[in-house]
Amino acid sequence: EDTRIMAEKVGMSEQAFRDMVIAVTPATDSVSEWIEVMRVGSRQGLDTAADLAKFADIWTMVEDATGESAAELANAGKALQAVGIEANKQEQALAAFGYVFEECGIQVGDFLDFIGKAAPNLNALNMSVDDAATALGVLTDRGISGRQATSELNRAIEETVKAYGDAAQAVQDLTLENEDLISQNKELTEQNS
Repeated sequence: EDTRIMAEKVGMSEQAFRDMVIAVTPATDSVSEWIEVMRVGSRQGLDTAADLAKFADIWTMVEDATGESAAELANAGKALQAVGIEANKQEQALAAFGYVFEECGIQVGDFLDFIGKAAPNLNALNMSVDDAATALGVLTDRGISGRQATSELNRAIEETVKAYGDAAQAVQDLTLENEDLISQNKELTEQNS
């Protein structure tokens, strides 16, 4: 039934949708797995056959490279939307995935979990997924790897955001104090005139 709903959503008959999935699924992959990943894409707002096929291709490619489940990765990939990477543009994160997996020894699913948790702070610092991957690489080079690296980076980002917020509040307070002094000076000048 989910296949029928997805087919209707993209404006195809259920049989035409199944035929399309079979046509785009590589011989080494499972058609049912591609349909499951496409379901995830559909739940994330994708509504064209081309976008769903591209989405499934990306996540099954990551699965092939890492051994992690494509459907689980696709679900975790929703975290990318929190940092501005929409479901139909998730290929923008492929370089970061490859880097953290190959160079940092971090599972892509763990990296996506980190992105989801750190998204508000990453956004506050205007950090991209690639920036986060690079920072994890620096930690790895210093002997901090895996989940410990993501925990340390998350802590550092939180502290930076807090310090930035404290500094911004101090500037705002000084600005208000300055405005008060200007207002008082203006009143005194008017009184003395």
